[in-house]
This record gives sequence, structure tokens and C-alpha cells, in this order.
Amino acid sequence: MKRKTDPRLLHTGKTPQEKEAYQKFLRGDLDLDKTAGEKLDISHTNTSSFQEEESIPETDRAKKKGFLLKFKDGDFLNNPWFVTVVGGIIVSIFIFFTIQTSFSQGNLTAKVESLQKGVDSSRTENAANKDSLNKINLNLSLSMEGMKKDIEYIKSIFHIQ
Repeated sequence: MKRKTDPRLLHTGKTPQEKEAYQKFLRGDLDLDKTAGEKLDISHTNTSSFQEEESIPETDRAKKKGFLLKFKDGDFLNNPWFVTVVGGIIVSIFIFFTIQTSFSQGNLTAKVESLQKGVDSSRTENAANKDSLNKINLNLSLSMEGMKKDIEYIKSIFHIQ
């Protein structure tokens, strides 16, 4: 059977040399950071070194990217306001064209209906004109028959062949 061990007993402590090196680090005796001229002050752990940054002049601070550089790099795509505004514009354009298309479709439907009514009225007028034309043709053929008879009669009187 396996013997259970306490995980706290597996931790190894620091050697006296490691403890002394850590104490020197906390006191600031070790010069680990060549750029820092001050020793580490443990008593002020609630304050930040951010106040030091406020004293740096504007010219020494990193400047923000200009608009063209942001545009060239594509950084504007990461801005949620930009994405929201562009998305809103695209949705607005889509809605506008959808509404405009429905109005155009309604206008075209009305025009087609009026053209259909015009075609229907033209068909009825055409049928009426066809009946009139048939009557005129009948009258013309009757009058031509009558004229033929008159011409034959005149030929018979004058003996013309």
C-alpha cells in the first residue's frame, strides 16, 4: 500500500546563502537594475512609480499613432466604436435600399396594372373596329357587285367588250 505524504513536506526551503541574497535584494544592496538610481523602498508599497512618469515632458513620451498610420496598420478595426459605426451605416444602407426597392416595386406594379387596363381597353376597341371593318367590307363587296352589274349593263348597251 502506498504511503500518503503531506505536500507541505515536499517543499524545500532556501539555503542560508539564498536567504542572505534575498535580504540584500530587498535592502537594495545588489545593483541589479543599472538604470535605477534609487534603492528599493519597501515601506511605500501602496504608492506607484507612476508619479515619476507625470514629470516626463511630452516630447519624451511615446506619441500616439496618427490617423493615417492607424489606417495603414489596420488598427482602426480593433476599435469597437469604429466597428459599431461602420456596421450601423451598412445596416442603414441595406434597410434604405430594401425600402426603396419595395416602393419601386409598388410603383412598377401600379404601372403594369394601368398598362393591363389600357391593353384590355385597346382589345375591346380593336374588336369593335374589326366589326365595323367587316361591315364596311361587306358593303364594299356589295357595292362592287352592283358596280360590276352596272358596268356589264353599260357594256351591253354600248357593245363594248
